[in-house]
Amino acid sequence: MALRSSTMPSDVLTRFFERLKFIRWAKIYPPDVPSNDPDRFLRCQDALHLEFAALVDRAVAAGWRADEVLTTIIELADNHALMLAARPSSKKSRLALQPQP
Repeated sequence: MALRSSTMPSDVLTRFFERLKFIRWAKIYPPDVPSNDPDRFLRCQDALHLEFAALVDRAVAAGWRADEVLTTIIELADNHALMLAARPSSKKSRLALQPQP
């Protein structure tokens, strides 16, 4: 009798581990435009997208529903922004949180 290491089909595990190899080497690229560039916000989204998607995928793989994960990320981001704005020495952070014209 052959031992099964998992109840998941091997092709699912293979794809998962291939993706993990890619995720492990994913890099968040630094800004390549000045802070006043109108496309900077979109460039930031592009730079963070793979890491963000990997985080969501890992949480869903752990058993959380995607809607729970996304709602939690929004709440965490909001709390982190409030924390940054509340720091006495974070004038630069508070300015960064203000809407840009």
